[in-house]
Amino acid sequence: MSRHVQYPDECVHFNGIHHARCRAGVGYRSVEDRAGPGMTRWPCLTLIGREAARTTCAKRRLKTPEDHDREEDEINAAVEAMFAAEMAGKCHVCGSPAEPSKLVGRCRYNACGHRRGQEASEEDE
Repeated sequence: MSRHVQYPDECVHFNGIHHARCRAGVGYRSVEDRAGPGMTRWPCLTLIGREAARTTCAKRRLKTPEDHDREEDEINAAVEAMFAAEMAGKCHVCGSPAEPSKLVGRCRYNACGHRRGQEASEEDE
């Protein structure tokens, strides 16, 4: 049984509308629904509280609750690994020592050049 009470209807092939095609090769423009009020909708993703797209896709295969749980576990593991690297003084991207880091504007960069995050400036306080 899924840990989720609600989650979006999402196709396993969906990789974001910033791509031209999904992982199954279907062009997002070929299945978009611009007919209703509000934003464009796609059959590959129906957000909670939003009306589903009126268009269809032959390759649509919705994620199961287990798929959603597995994805959440992968994200949580990646976040934990990032925090562990940070606590160990390492870059979360490449594993090299983070110090001496450098502050450029509000952005903090590790010694290797990978961005660590943002910091409040004196102007924010």
